[in-house]
Amino acid sequence: MPKALSFNTKLLLSTIGVVIVSIIILTSVNLWQSNQSLTNLGLSTIGAVGDTLYRDIEIQHQLTQEKVHADLATLERELSNIGLLFINKRQAQTMTIVNQVTQAQETAEVPSMFVGGNRIDDHHLVDRVQQMAGGTATVFQVLPGKLLRISTNVRKTNGDRAVGTYIPESSPVYQAVMRGETYLGRAFVVNAWYVTAYKPIKDIQGEIAAVLYVGRPIMNPQNRKLIIEASMGGKGQAFVYNTQGEILLHPDESMVGKRIEDQSFGDRLLSVTNGYVDYDSEGQHTLAYARYFEPWDWNIVVGITDDDLLSKARQRIYIVSAVAATALLGLAALLAMGVVRTVAKPLHRLEAYTREVATGNFNATIDYSGRDAIGETIEAVRTMVADMKHKLGYARGILDGMTTPCLVVDTSERITFINKECLAMLQLDGPPERHHGELMSQVFYNDPTRQTVVGKSMKTGEITRNLDVQIKGHKGGLVHVLANIAPLADLDGKIIGGFCIYVDLTTIKEHETQIHQQNERIAQVAREADHISEIVSSAAEELSAQVEQASRGSEIQSSRAGETATAMEQMNASVLEVAKSASNAAESADQAKEKAAAGEAKVRQVIAAISEVDRQAATLQQYMSELGQRADGIGQIITVIEDIADQTNLLALNAAIEAARAGDAGRGFAVVADEVRKLAEKTMNATKEVASAIASIQQGASKSIEATRSATEAVGRSTRLAEESGQAMHEIVRIADATAGQVQSIATASEEQSAASEEINHAVEEINRISAETADGMSQSAKAVSDLAKQALELKRLIEGLNE
Repeated sequence: MPKALSFNTKLLLSTIGVVIVSIIILTSVNLWQSNQSLTNLGLSTIGAVGDTLYRDIEIQHQLTQEKVHADLATLERELSNIGLLFINKRQAQTMTIVNQVTQAQETAEVPSMFVGGNRIDDHHLVDRVQQMAGGTATVFQVLPGKLLRISTNVRKTNGDRAVGTYIPESSPVYQAVMRGETYLGRAFVVNAWYVTAYKPIKDIQGEIAAVLYVGRPIMNPQNRKLIIEASMGGKGQAFVYNTQGEILLHPDESMVGKRIEDQSFGDRLLSVTNGYVDYDSEGQHTLAYARYFEPWDWNIVVGITDDDLLSKARQRIYIVSAVAATALLGLAALLAMGVVRTVAKPLHRLEAYTREVATGNFNATIDYSGRDAIGETIEAVRTMVADMKHKLGYARGILDGMTTPCLVVDTSERITFINKECLAMLQLDGPPERHHGELMSQVFYNDPTRQTVVGKSMKTGEITRNLDVQIKGHKGGLVHVLANIAPLADLDGKIIGGFCIYVDLTTIKEHETQIHQQNERIAQVAREADHISEIVSSAAEELSAQVEQASRGSEIQSSRAGETATAMEQMNASVLEVAKSASNAAESADQAKEKAAAGEAKVRQVIAAISEVDRQAATLQQYMSELGQRADGIGQIITVIEDIADQTNLLALNAAIEAARAGDAGRGFAVVADEVRKLAEKTMNATKEVASAIASIQQGASKSIEATRSATEAVGRSTRLAEESGQAMHEIVRIADATAGQVQSIATASEEQSAASEEINHAVEEINRISAETADGMSQSAKAVSDLAKQALELKRLIEGLNE
């Protein structure tokens, strides 16, 4: 290079020369790399499509399994609602049954199967389950070496129900259910493959007597459309074959059912289970990607020919490469001069500045005094960084200033921010930064595999408001919270994370529980007060009646007091007559003395006779007591016999049940058990009659004992009275002597009694006055009690209103 050329010229020419050589090399390499890239892109594309199809099929399988589980639960629930299952071997019917695998026919004796007393040979149950859930359902009856369909909504190819077909014992389904296990997975049902669930059901004797089936077809319209419409920009195709080499799905319907090994590319495809493969098909080279989906036994193949993949792209690459090389050559000279002179240095400084900012250093600076486009760019970058710093600080300030529990997660559900309030809610100690980067499901539920509502919100882009959640703290406490969840998106609408804020409702829930308990207590007190008010009302009414009765009694008493005063006046006159009669009584006293002496002798004879009666009555009472004790003993024996008869009847009933379970083998034992039961019933009836008679004897004995005891007591009293009569007669003789003198004193006493009668008359008048006052007070009391009754009724009405 000549020395006369300036540095800028040398640099410019050198740069242009390097650019020319670079363009030639880069164009050549680009052409080669483009070809390789297109091939790799094609492989990546068909791989991505294949993986997408695989994931879609996997999701379809999971959804189908969940539907099958739900269908099985529905069928079980509907069957249990009908009743218990049992087999009646005595009601058998002859059927022609068909092996669903070999289509071989045979004749078999099939016992009748009942559920809740109804035969299970109609289709109402399975059709109802299909209407409720949408899947297929079947009830199998277990026969030796077979599972026979007796009720189903599975259809044959002719449209008839597949009743009478059976699963042979060689099937994994039969082997699993007969071990008492629930079979879940892929199974061949009559004429197609299904995702199925088979569950054994036991009868009342604990034997496996039936099998419940639910299933969803694998080859449904959705899966068929998914495979047939798969393509790469409208190019290529996808198809499915199984391990037996049968093509199950293909865009070309004529290929369905053919064998893969009969095709020209069959050997190449069969050599690869998972991965890429290339082969020639109808003279065209094809790139393919295969994935094996084991649950359905599907080999999913996605392929595209070279022409579809590369021909148009190669043509565009050649044209674009030529145009680009020419354009680059011209631009290289212009750009080289500008870059060398002015652009390189400030741009390098700008690059360093932006790198510092990208690492989080918002305090970095850049100096550039130019007013050109670079200066404006640098200034714009400075403004952008300042605005970012302000907005990030503002956002961080909002998060740091939150006083309610909250957190922020990224798209992988790892925590990027959590405040102290949220940690306190979860009963966790330590700084919030310690949990940054941890999975939210691990921190909240101690289960890293658990799906969270935040993850669902980020997937759907929907906001979840006021979700009532119970969270178990790490120290065992249960927290009631109201969760609000929202996805976070950037300015382009791309989801970059999720935000959760929680409102602690634990105290509110506790208060609700307390209020509920207080309301129950108030209701209880109201019920008790209502009861008390009824009692008060009743007592007030009764008291009112009693006061009214007392008032009437007072009035009667007042009337009687007046009558008594009149009677006392009459008694005064009678007292005077008594004095006159006293003298006559003296004469009668002498005669009474003589009669009393004779009576004393008779009384002594009566005392001797009554003593003998007393002794005989005591002996009779002892005999009657012994009779009562023996009657009680007989009653206890009768009670024991009744208990034995009850137990015998119960044992006979249990024996009859066991004999019924044993079938024909227990028929004789059932007859014996029935006779034992009848004998026990006769024993119980006879025992009841004897017990009734014994009870009558006991009652009679009790009455006799009581009468004897009363007679003994009466005789005792008669003895004592007779002795007292003897003494009294002796006293009469003695007193009769003194009677004459006392009669003389009666006249004097009668005069004194007349004076006392006058005083009694005055007292009776006073009583009459007091009785009138009492009657008036009783009237007022009756009014007060009536008011009390009204108040009690008002209290009851108020309490009834409170209860409402």
